[in-house]
Amino acid sequence: MVKLRATISGAFLLLTPAVFSDDGQSAEVKVGVGKSGQATIWITGEIVPGDADKFSQSVRRANDSGKFVANVRLDSPGGNLLEGVKIADAIRFGKTSTNVGKTAVCASACFLMFAAGSTKNAGYGAQVGVHGASGENGEETAASGAATVSMAKIAKELGVPSAIIGRMVVTSPQDMVWLSPQELQSMGVTMMGRPSQLTPPVASLQQTPPNSPFVVIPIGSGAFRCTDNTKR
Repeated sequence: MVKLRATISGAFLLLTPAVFSDDGQSAEVKVGVGKSGQATIWITGEIVPGDADKFSQSVRRANDSGKFVANVRLDSPGGNLLEGVKIADAIRFGKTSTNVGKTAVCASACFLMFAAGSTKNAGYGAQVGVHGASGENGEETAASGAATVSMAKIAKELGVPSAIIGRMVVTSPQDMVWLSPQELQSMGVTMMGRPSQLTPPVASLQQTPPNSPFVVIPIGSGAFRCTDNTKR
């Protein structure tokens, strides 16, 4: 059974999401069973606090009914980064495949979830995007820079090529870099379907600044801790 762990590689992260506030509607997490008897979990929508628990509960329900969760299908613009890291860790721990369909989006925190798959599939036309983290009010700060460094370290551990990590690190949280099929293939993604004549745009997105009290503070030796401003 997949068990959620708090960290990837021992680097505890409680990160402000790079985009989208925490007061939005939670992602839809549902389970389906195919003819093979293996289960697929769909995660659709913005990732908010509590979604990692929803994912874990869905895995447990499938396991308790004798079903193995073989695949996670993603369609999410991102959201709370801590939740995304937790789900990514569970996906990696469970050796689960990930999939982004040809009309789906997987960006920001969702990208780490996608990268965690034991095998990764994306349809031609899928939009998979990366960018850096932002501060409490959507601005770039020392804390958001530390959060971006943490994201980069996690991505590296998940096998993401340095070229893609570099684009993540240098891209403003107000912008998004959409990865090409060639870039996706460079990180081991199998492209599904037929290539489209259109490529995802590299576009600046109008994004809602996060509304979170948490900030990340570097404490040396590559480690980070979180402080809750509401308790000061």
